[in-house]
Amino acid sequence: MDALLDEGRNPDHVCLLTTGRRHPVQVARTDYHDQAGYWSTFFDEDDVFYGHVLGAKGLERRAVVLCVNEDSAQDRSRERCRCPGPGNRGCE
Repeated sequence: MDALLDEGRNPDHVCLLTTGRRHPVQVARTDYHDQAGYWSTFFDEDDVFYGHVLGAKGLERRAVVLCVNEDSAQDRSRERCRCPGPGNRGCE
């Protein structure tokens, strides 16, 4: 994340999405705000947005960092898969 910001990306152009546990920044924001308040941080012009792939909000940003922070398939793995091809067969 720091490398993107150090090279001159605007924070409001960057999003970090996790596949497993939520990022500590996302946890802190949802603890501090209610859900509506958390989602309003998506529009903050001075900060990176932190989310989860199941919500997938953030793909509108110019730079998306995918943090694969789980080490095994989960029950909802197929929902996370966004592979091309008929029936998402590229994920198998």
